[in-house]
Amino acid sequence: TEIISLIDQWHKKGHTVLHVTHDKDEALAADRVLVLDTGTVSFDGSSDCFRKNSTLVSSLFGDDSWYIKKNEAGARLADTTVLAVENLSFSYQNYSGRGQTLPPVFSQLSFSLKKGTLTALTGPSGCGKSTLLECIAGLLAPKEGAIAADARPVLALQESEAALFETVAADDGAFGPGNNGVSGK
Repeated sequence: TEIISLIDQWHKKGHTVLHVTHDKDEALAADRVLVLDTGTVSFDGSSDCFRKNSTLVSSLFGDDSWYIKKNEAGARLADTTVLAVENLSFSYQNYSGRGQTLPPVFSQLSFSLKKGTLTALTGPSGCGKSTLLECIAGLLAPKEGAIAADARPVLALQESEAALFETVAADDGAFGPGNNGVSGK
């Protein structure tokens, strides 16, 4: 619950948040819900519209007995786009090094986020949510497409220990810039 409180506080300060979740209550707290399914956006709309789509809700969470948490920040949405993903495509074959043909995680994925909004990105395990966030944060390089942001997006994982792969924390921190051609100590 501490991370949810931090997300809520960050959002109330006017920051844009893309929250990846498998939790229905967290998804409903968002202004907007994006659902990924086999690498494509299968739903993009308000949490109210999402809740009313009982077929989709049942397929993701197993039931449709939802309730709405009112989001006080919803009335202060701005028209400023702070993150735009345009025609993004990614496949792990770029990283296999063996020339294997792997299916794309997502292909021609596009969406944008407005300033001060809280958007839930949800979908079944393995559909590409974390991979998408790793591309947005610069940890993975997409095969095609563009990501435009007014500031460097930050990736905060639910289980941060699972994201650490280097012996020294600074090497983990340097991984994203290294993928973008930055070198040096």
